[in-house]
Amino acid sequence: MSCASDNVMTTCAACDAGVPCLRYSTASTCAPVRGGVCVTPAGDCPYQCYPSAISNGVWQFTYKNDPKTTDNGGYGPLGLIKNYTVPSSVSTVKVSGGPNAGVGGNPLKIISSWDTAFLGSSVSAIALDGLNLMSSYPTVPATVTDVTIANCQLTAVPAWALSSSLAVLALPNNKLEKLPAIGSSPYEKLANLKNLDLSRNALSTFELQLKNLQALDLSNNQFTTIPSAVYSLSGLASLNLDGNPLSGAVSKEQFAVLNGIATLKLPAVTGSCPSSSGLQTTTTSGNSICVVGASSSSSTGLIVGIVAGVAVLLAAIGGFFWYRKRRAASAVPETTFNDFEPSYPLPGSRRRQPTDVDLRGSSASTNPGKTLVRGRGSSNNVMSNNSPVYKDLLLQTRSNQTHQRSSIVLQSALNPAIATLDENDMVYTRTLGKGAKGVVWLASYAGDVVAVKKMVQTAPDTDRQEALCNLVAEANLLLTLRHAHIIQLIGVVTDRVNEIAVVLEYMDLGDLREMLMKKKPSPTFDWTSYKGTYALHVAKGLAYLHGKNPPLIHRDIKARNILVDSQKGAKICDFGESRLRSYQETMTSNVGTARWIAPEVLLNDDYSEKADIYSFGVLLSELDTHDVPYSDINLDERVIVQRVAVGQLRPKFSATCPEKLRRLANHCMQADPALRPDANKVAASLADLLESN
Repeated sequence: MSCASDNVMTTCAACDAGVPCLRYSTASTCAPVRGGVCVTPAGDCPYQCYPSAISNGVWQFTYKNDPKTTDNGGYGPLGLIKNYTVPSSVSTVKVSGGPNAGVGGNPLKIISSWDTAFLGSSVSAIALDGLNLMSSYPTVPATVTDVTIANCQLTAVPAWALSSSLAVLALPNNKLEKLPAIGSSPYEKLANLKNLDLSRNALSTFELQLKNLQALDLSNNQFTTIPSAVYSLSGLASLNLDGNPLSGAVSKEQFAVLNGIATLKLPAVTGSCPSSSGLQTTTTSGNSICVVGASSSSSTGLIVGIVAGVAVLLAAIGGFFWYRKRRAASAVPETTFNDFEPSYPLPGSRRRQPTDVDLRGSSASTNPGKTLVRGRGSSNNVMSNNSPVYKDLLLQTRSNQTHQRSSIVLQSALNPAIATLDENDMVYTRTLGKGAKGVVWLASYAGDVVAVKKMVQTAPDTDRQEALCNLVAEANLLLTLRHAHIIQLIGVVTDRVNEIAVVLEYMDLGDLREMLMKKKPSPTFDWTSYKGTYALHVAKGLAYLHGKNPPLIHRDIKARNILVDSQKGAKICDFGESRLRSYQETMTSNVGTARWIAPEVLLNDDYSEKADIYSFGVLLSELDTHDVPYSDINLDERVIVQRVAVGQLRPKFSATCPEKLRRLANHCMQADPALRPDANKVAASLADLLESN
């Protein structure tokens, strides 16, 4: 029997049902990988089964030039697809070309022929990466609602990938210069899009009118102004234009639209604003924008961002000391603490474990008739988003034999924009939660119910110092966060020279873990009501955090760190483990709670905001079963963590869990972070689920 001139992915009788089989052109090209073995039958072509290509309801077959025995299975040199259909249990398919040559790189793999029935009728999401799709491409069924085509050198939006059922379209890292014309057939098929990613292309215009669009990524293109079509996208909740050479000014009406977008990323203003315009800052995302008719003392100067590096840090410290000298208030006796860590970690810093407190709390309002005292001496009201955001500063550092130590002054460490509340006006009612180093009190201030996070008075000095540093860091971070599903900072109480208490909004239903322990699954507490709503709220909160520049990683997403309220829904709390993403700062293991942590973190690998997405998938299992993950398994904690780290163990779901939720959770808990959806896609999926019920 003569073999094909190229390697064929097909169906072989010797392979289990649904398992892809690769028939090789010659025996020399068959290299066995983990989970498979090369077979050369007499008078037939060599082949290999790929059982590991199907896992957790997600199918992947990745092309590589040089598959090795150390590969994790599912890899093979693929030339064409014939007589093979993806199993009906599969919802997501990814096919990647290789080798990875970077954005728009060569060579791109050509699959000369795709079986028309390849994707079947059950697939809802496909991802194609590093492929030459100019002359040959798959047939996309109408069931597909999520399409990603990345790094394929596309110069136009491929009509073959579009359908009216499409909700998510991602075309990053291509060479797009234009989009479908309004009124054209491809344009009409985009009508139901909710998430559109066109990042890293060559676009300079955007005229699409997509009334259902919720998230739009136009970053790293060639836009010189914000496209006018953006202002008519009334449902837009996320817009990314970072990495574009934007210039000019917007009108006050346009600024109002931008100010209403929950997650907004714009490039920093690097020069002076045009005449008759000035800088204004959006309240939701902190972007500075030149606005026609606005007055700004900075409109004729340069706006300089805080950038990682020694020079900028020294400049910030010098500016801070100058600011301190100008203070009219008398100096407060200094208290020294060791091992302080800022809320925005410096490169190479390591985060301490958070104060062990079960926070139950929140009500965002403060009595308008009550004057809030601005931090350390000023009587102005604060909490304004126009207030300057100071990074935490290490005022004095020294080294010993083991590690860097930093001495800080409490009054200097706290962001001066944080409201300082009068201790005498705080009425404590009862404790809501208590740990070894901290306690949360239910209290009232100026007639409003609040939650107050304090240190335990009887804790050892070293623990108290660490708890104090964590409180300062968390307060400074919370000051910069403004979102409906992130716990809100009200202010701080400095009842002693060397102590603070953080005042937060009160959430009347406590934390989600406690609620799940008290309630049983029922028609009034299921995915179509409270569970789905709470999950959606958390996803939106994560989308906001990950939309920061750089992304903010919470690192400890679990039911215990989600607060719920009868009116406000769910909010993410406990930012003691949060940090901004950078390579040095993500090489830290042993953070958060191990059963919720992503494998890459457990393995001490570099990780990104996708680690939060994994934890969110575990959280979905909590919502489904009402139990902590792996509570049904009688294994030592170390064994559980080891199996999670190598992908051998994932949380289970109940028999009544909706299949869409199960698929979404498994998608979030992919071993490969690159295969996990971003928070915006997760939120869109949950919103669709709620709308369909």
